[in-house]
Amino acid sequence: MINKASIEAQKTGKPVLYYFFDHSFRPHLTARSLFESYTKQLLYYLELIQKRCPSDVIAQIFEFYGPKKRPPSLDEVVDELVIPLSTEAECIFVVDGLDECDTKETQEVLRTFKKLLATPSCRVLIACREEVDIIRRIPGSVRIRITPEKSKADMKHFIGCKLEDMQSHRRISESKDMLAYIEQVLMKRADRM
Repeated sequence: MINKASIEAQKTGKPVLYYFFDHSFRPHLTARSLFESYTKQLLYYLELIQKRCPSDVIAQIFEFYGPKKRPPSLDEVVDELVIPLSTEAECIFVVDGLDECDTKETQEVLRTFKKLLATPSCRVLIACREEVDIIRRIPGSVRIRITPEKSKADMKHFIGCKLEDMQSHRRISESKDMLAYIEQVLMKRADRM
């Protein structure tokens, strides 16, 4: 989905900024990590399109990340870096796995996206479990529900490819029945992941 969105956005000149919250990288399950990543992606995008970075953003980057400087707060990253950079292009912000963060960080991410959505040039896609309750926290948002029935074929293809890849590196089993059983167990445990 992200690759398709990026390709479509390239046709229109809009950057697609993407971040995946991964529970195995605990220190990065923060709102600040998310928006610092978006900052880096926006800087790369400006370089890619050969557009000059605003001088006040450059000054703030040195202020925040220069030697012996204090790290910025989330609001400073957003207000001094992300918002000014995102006004240079219509941005599509994508985040996946928000449900991996603790409640405080999740609320900070949603509060910040609500602020960004006040900017007409920003669009946001948040992929996560329903427990996050984005509809209530960001009024006007729309839920796209992905049910196991809708994602079953994609999940089966993904698991099949992974098993095939694993088999090519180190044989799991020679038995087709055993491989089919492994695929079946993985499908039951996938739960729309």
